[in-house]
Parts: sequence; structure tokens; C-alpha cells
Amino acid sequence: MRYASLLLFLSACAAPQAVERLPEPAAPPAAAETPATGEVAGCFPPGFDALGNEPLVERVVELLTGRFDSSAQAATTPDYFNIHLTICPIDAPTLGKHVLYVEQARADKLAEPYRQRLYLVEGGDRREVVSRVFEFDDPTPFTGFCDKAPADRPTYADGLATEKVGCAVHLQEMGFSSDESKGGERPFGFGGGTIGDGCPSSLRGATHATSSVVLTAAGMESWDQGFDAAGAQVWGATAGPYHFLRTTLPDRKSTRLNSSHA
Repeated sequence: MRYASLLLFLSACAAPQAVERLPEPAAPPAAAETPATGEVAGCFPPGFDALGNEPLVERVVELLTGRFDSSAQAATTPDYFNIHLTICPIDAPTLGKHVLYVEQARADKLAEPYRQRLYLVEGGDRREVVSRVFEFDDPTPFTGFCDKAPADRPTYADGLATEKVGCAVHLQEMGFSSDESKGGERPFGFGGGTIGDGCPSSLRGATHATSSVVLTAAGMESWDQGFDAAGAQVWGATAGPYHFLRTTLPDRKSTRLNSSHA
């Protein structure tokens, strides 16, 4: 029924109407089109979820939000550090609806994170969720953001972070599990990664980087690698992904509200 209604909406929007033509303005605005598909986008109101991906986006945000660490892996595999990963919602309406602040630090240097990012999580193609990555020009004011009281958290302003174009992670559903609270099934997890070699990197002589991610309720697997022009790996884990186990339960209410007070 949802898609039948959508087709009727599109037909009504695109089909010519047999009505008297009124004088047109001197410079009528052109209809916006989606470059990849050519679909008319101007017919939809802002925020309209044409492909029905919003529940999947909310689920990915829920799985990403929380505290994680790789202490179990580090205890058995000396080549892997004990990394703490903290992710929480942040209000950044100029970027989008679902924005997350992400902070990574070694267990012995928690006050000195080596990576601070923003993730904009949104729907992509049908049944796809895309996490776009934004890098701070100066991340220092946001250090420890998730640990601060709401009144003490810095406010995000437009221009404080720039998108790392080509570094977006594209996620697809992986299996399903029963969810009696919602009266149906929900994705067991999501998996995916960056596309091709379009994510630039100059670290240790690299020309591009790749990321692969698996998200479940238990935690996440993350494998970041950098490669040089010849295709040789120059940074990142070589034996497999980091295994981050969740140390806090997801806060479903706060993730769905996209509130920085989570």
C-alpha cells in the first residue's frame, strides 16, 4: 500500500494536467533531479522519506550510539591496542537530522583522543544506510563531548567540520531477528564499507583508505586500512578488523530524538 500510494503521488506530480495555463514567471525554477536516477525530487517536501529508509537509519544510529572498547581483543592479540570508542548524538541541524559525535582514544590516553569525527547517518538507495564522515578543523573544544553535562557541551556551528568526500560508509542489512516489542522483525545487524578507492589519505605515504564495518547489538567490527599508489597497505591492522564490544546499552529514546542531551 505504501508504494502504491507513492506511485500515485509521483504520477500526480509528473503527469501533465488538463488545466488552463497561467502566465509563467520570467525565470521559472528548474525541477531538481537526482543525478543518479533522474527522479524528480522537487515534488517531495523536505525530509520526505521516499524509499522508506528512516526505520533503518534509526536502527543504525541506535547500534552506533554508546561506548565500546577492544580490551578483550587486545588481551589475546598483542598486535591490537585497547581502543575506547565513544559515540553520542549531537545537534548539528545544518548537516542533517541524525548526526553523531565520534571519539576514539587508546585506553592509556583517554584524555587525548587520536580521532574525532562527526557521522551524518542518512538513507541511501533502497534498503541502504549511508554514514557520511566529517572532520573537524579544530576538534579540541569537542574533546570529551559525550562525558560533559548538556550545559557544558560546545555547540556545533556550520563550518566547524568538513566532509571527507569519498569516505562515506554504505551499509546494508544482515539477517533479521524477532522484535516482539515492535510486532515484527528487525535487522540483526548491518555491514558494508567505503566504495572503491575514493577515500583520500596521505598518512604514511598512503593515497587512499578503505573502511569496512559490521554493526550488531553486541558491538562492531571496524577495519580501516591505508594503501599507497601501488596498492600496498601502509597503515592499519593487517590481520583483520578491530572488535569493539559494547560496554553500554543503546539509548533508543535519545537516538531517535537526535538529542545532544543523551
